[in-house]
Amino acid sequence: MPTLHINDNNLLLQALQEEGGAIIQRSRGYAWFKGEDVIFDLTSDVEPVRQCRRVPQQINSRYWQQCAQTAIGENAAGMRHAADIIWKHLGEFKKLNSLENLAIVVPANYRDAHLQLLLGVSKANDLDITSLISKPVWASLNSGIKESQIVHLDVQLHQTVVSRIEKTSTEITLKGAEVNAELSLQSIQEALLQSLQASFIRDGRFDPLHDAHTEQQLFDQLPELVNQALKNEKSSVGVEHQGKLYNSVVEPSEVKNALTPLLSLIDQLGSQPLLVDMNAEYDLSALLLPNVNWVSEVVALPKKLAAGTSDDGNVIYQTSLEHRDESGQTESKPEAQATTQATTHATTHATTQANIKSRATSPEASTSKQTKGMSSSVSRLNDLDSINQAAAVTHVMQHGVAVPLAHAFVHFKGLELILQNKKAEGNIASLLAKGDLQVINDLGRLSLKSNDRIISSVAEGVLVALTVY
Repeated sequence: MPTLHINDNNLLLQALQEEGGAIIQRSRGYAWFKGEDVIFDLTSDVEPVRQCRRVPQQINSRYWQQCAQTAIGENAAGMRHAADIIWKHLGEFKKLNSLENLAIVVPANYRDAHLQLLLGVSKANDLDITSLISKPVWASLNSGIKESQIVHLDVQLHQTVVSRIEKTSTEITLKGAEVNAELSLQSIQEALLQSLQASFIRDGRFDPLHDAHTEQQLFDQLPELVNQALKNEKSSVGVEHQGKLYNSVVEPSEVKNALTPLLSLIDQLGSQPLLVDMNAEYDLSALLLPNVNWVSEVVALPKKLAAGTSDDGNVIYQTSLEHRDESGQTESKPEAQATTQATTHATTHATTQANIKSRATSPEASTSKQTKGMSSSVSRLNDLDSINQAAAVTHVMQHGVAVPLAHAFVHFKGLELILQNKKAEGNIASLLAKGDLQVINDLGRLSLKSNDRIISSVAEGVLVALTVY
């Protein structure tokens, strides 16, 4: 029976320990709506992540983060909600690997409603979920850290989940979790791209972010760029545009600056032992930081945890686990925090209901002084934004032409997004409010920050928000 480790960036299907713990399959959390098809990287030679900057309006990368019946934009593939995409993605995992049973390791930000929907969608795929394990608890159990208090940073694609773990000589328990929406893999990617933009403009007066194809080329090179910087090596980055090759040399310090928000959060958490999981995006283990353990390998579940049903047959959500102390006195076994049973209606794809029976204090309800005090330090990450990000947006630019925000008028010609300068007719704010325009790096945000890229769900094209002093 395999185990699926869920995060919104890079899902991992893995065999159990007794079966060797081998990685069966990885899949990025990107879905590409290409006409009537929903394309994942499981069955396609073209990876959706390699299209996320080229056709951003056709890419959805939030469905695993949402894990809800959140409405998505109209599409020819018939997907109406984030739950529909999860149903489709799970279905491909099931078909390719002939799955019947599955244990799932879930992020700490998943609450009762997320778990209910996950069980219901799985049932709609005729997939039997045998166990649900808390990701930070399982990671902490296998970390080798002996201290009583551990902080787990789950740096996801669209957010970071900060979890508090209590580890005693016999038990490890999830005490609380908070979401930091300001720090994410995507925010790091945006910072890296903006740094590259500045380098290209400095070296050759070419802006690679004003064309979707060159932006995608830069995005694809980010992992290698980070690897080179962590070796304190300069990187040569190149893009092709209209038959001409543009290059720029990037200093390691320019790349490391993009990691400042993450390193600042680590610093704020002080002397506590930390487990930092970048979800297979960047290997930052070369950063030898005090008290920081970088999660570089996902440990497979043992069979006894994968079969985590209670005596009455319900699925146990395991947020507390017993373990052996150094003398080996305690046998490892699951302790149930909540028992989950899902029932499914017959609707399009999947609609779920479930009953959650708490047998102990849940992470959602846990509000220790230590956890409460963390919210203020997490929120202070806003103060780490650059001056450009904090300053008010004054202009919007397309194809190298900047228009004052107050006069920036957007209209749609066929499938093309057009920006014009019309005095006293600016409509950016109203289109954002209506949802006709969206900030690609923070969907749902209605206010603009400098260097935001703006797209439309009804037409192709990218606008860039600027602050001109």
